[in-house]
Amino acid sequence: MQVSVLASSGVLSSCGRHGTSILVGQRSSYGSSENLERTVHTVLETVPCEELEVISEQMDCLEQILPCGIELLGLVQEGDEVQQTSKLRSFLTDRLKDNLIVLFVSSDRATKRCALLQTNEEVALEVLDTVIPFITLPCYLFSPLSTMPIILRRGGSDSGDGVLIDLTSTRLLQNTAIWRSEDINATQLGGRNDCRDLVCVNITFAPLYSCGADIYKWLLHFVQITGSQLHARVLRVQSLRSPLLTYQLIYSSTDTGGDNPSKKQLKQLGELMEDGSGEKLIPSQIVAGSKGFTAKVSLSSSRGDKTAMTTEDDIAHAGGPIAGKSDNFLSVHILIVAAGVMGLLACMLHVTGWQR
Repeated sequence: MQVSVLASSGVLSSCGRHGTSILVGQRSSYGSSENLERTVHTVLETVPCEELEVISEQMDCLEQILPCGIELLGLVQEGDEVQQTSKLRSFLTDRLKDNLIVLFVSSDRATKRCALLQTNEEVALEVLDTVIPFITLPCYLFSPLSTMPIILRRGGSDSGDGVLIDLTSTRLLQNTAIWRSEDINATQLGGRNDCRDLVCVNITFAPLYSCGADIYKWLLHFVQITGSQLHARVLRVQSLRSPLLTYQLIYSSTDTGGDNPSKKQLKQLGELMEDGSGEKLIPSQIVAGSKGFTAKVSLSSSRGDKTAMTTEDDIAHAGGPIAGKSDNFLSVHILIVAAGVMGLLACMLHVTGWQR
């Protein structure tokens, strides 16, 4: 397996000047086989660490408020590599198995080197002069969570321009114009018509460096975080430091007696933001409609469901090509035709039974 780091020069230009910064972004794995599988750490943003002695506690707080799809990737540091690596390991002994990376930058920002924190094994680093496009995608899913495909649509459009995504595919997503649209959403296929089990989960990710199995992995992680919370709500707060980053707090409306978060929950999010990112909670940062997660989502409990994945190991070995644009429409048409045929057969059986 190849491991590499992808970052924008703009993100790295100011980090590390005042000591250590925490790297946050997405960790994705794609490729058609184990020999060709590639794990890429795509950096979204850096969060400054003012006191190295409490970096473990800061990372714990930050991890609790990162949006679905975004996780802790590692650290960026200026200075002597050997000395700094040893110091970082001593403060992060409980995270050495998390495959964290350390990105070292020289004082003139010209020289950069990346390595795994635990083993100091060098990792390939690619720095782009352009901004890496991250998006936040509202995904409308059916509970229990399964690997049925999702279809992307622009807001207000019909199904004619949809793009189908296979949640078991380990091939990179298509570079289509839909990713550059300001208003897009995804809906999972295979649900019931009444939509009683429909839930909305917002995923933040870089689509050009992701695959369908990554999306399922992030959704699975989100479900595991929500656990047994009934009537879950998500409070989302826009970061003032980074316009691409939105913090979130998952809470239960049964604790508040209504949909809106209580003062206690607002205080909890404010403390996590301040301790984890150094930012303060301002009411104007709260994202409108952020409490739209309306039901408890769970994993599929059917052992006979061949499409359901319940472990990250299953996801890592999931394969299958992602459809091209023409194939997307073909897949949707096949689903529609199949549904029509099944309806016709049901109607014929009903008529035959009535005649008898």
